[in-house]
Amino acid sequence: MWVDEADGSLVIQGYKLDAETMGEVNATAPVQENETVVRIPARMASVLRGAMGDG
Repeated sequence: MWVDEADGSLVIQGYKLDAETMGEVNATAPVQENETVVRIPARMASVLRGAMGDG
């Protein structure tokens, strides 16, 4: 995970979801063609909180 210096947005790398999980996601909240969903391991929670200033 890193911060895009151009606009301050977070760029997150994670594991691709399997087809079954993607189906569940799309049934609840369809993912747009230009979007994706990734799985972030629980061990990364503290990294995310730190990046958001809530360390």
